Amino acid sequence: MEPTDIQAVADPGKLEIATQLARAEYIFVWHMDSDRDLPARLAPHYALLGGRPDAGTVFRRATDYGEQILLPLVGSTIDRGAPAGMSWRVEQSVRNSGPTPVTLLLFISGGQTASFDLAPGASAPIAANAPYAFASLPRNDAESVQFTTVLRRVDAAGNGASVSVPAVRARDFRAGSLVIQSVPFADPYRVALRVWTRDGRPQSVLVTLRDTAGRALASRPLPIDDRGAGALSDLVHDFGDVPQRRQPVTITVEAPGAKLWAFASAVDPNVAAPAFHFPR
Repeated sequence: MEPTDIQAVADPGKLEIATQLARAEYIFVWHMDSDRDLPARLAPHYALLGGRPDAGTVFRRATDYGEQILLPLVGSTIDRGAPAGMSWRVEQSVRNSGPTPVTLLLFISGGQTASFDLAPGASAPIAANAPYAFASLPRNDAESVQFTTVLRRVDAAGNGASVSVPAVRARDFRAGSLVIQSVPFADPYRVALRVWTRDGRPQSVLVTLRDTAGRALASRPLPIDDRGAGALSDLVHDFGDVPQRRQPVTITVEAPGAKLWAFASAVDPNVAAPAFHFPR
């Protein structure tokens, strides 16, 4: 097969197996018969496919992490500035409410990875300076794992205002198109649109603004990166040829053959917390 993403480990004896779960489906070892602890360290997470201990052996990740969950925001380690002197923090955690342990893999935008071992009833914070992440876990554990994400305003003028953001399961993605209603389209609002795609990943999606009667005002393609995401940071001015209006607009996002999810956030500097608009 053509090699894809291969990482060579200079000192295999110090390899932390659990931290590789999120990125390594296979592990190949060569002449590691001198490390008698290696099979025991691999056994909880990887199964032997074949080979000889005195030569080369191949292991595959033992658990099928078939459930994919989008985290539209990721917990932050630093506060993030925003227009009009606003400052925000993302507080995020994951909890295992089930009766058995769960290992969660986290694929963070920008290429970072992490894994979490959660005992029954245990929770853990999630924090990384990245826009979003995808969590992977076994399908049998999907309903036992809950994510909590809170966007909290931390500057003095915000008085601790906060907004909760849902985690998005695969079943929440829409086939081919989605609609976001009642989005403001005038200054002083700063409106951002974030889009994610699954399956049949397109190079772009079509974003259309419609008035309250459903008439199209304008359309433009939004490029999608190699991780399946795209964003418009200032919708009102990105569609500068559309006159601003008192009435809200409806946003449609279309990509035939793909699965889509998106949300819009509208920040008014005169209001403590942003308004989040999710697909209907």
